[in-house]
Amino acid sequence: MDHVEGEPPVSRTLKQWHIIMSKIDWINSRIVS
Repeated sequence: MDHVEGEPPVSRTLKQWHIIMSKIDWINSRIVS
């Protein structure tokens, strides 16, 4: 598995998950409004 210079794959996965959660929160806020 490739990973950003010296960065643990887990750290990158957490960053991607945070982005996904942010998008979900944005969609939910759009639906509620």
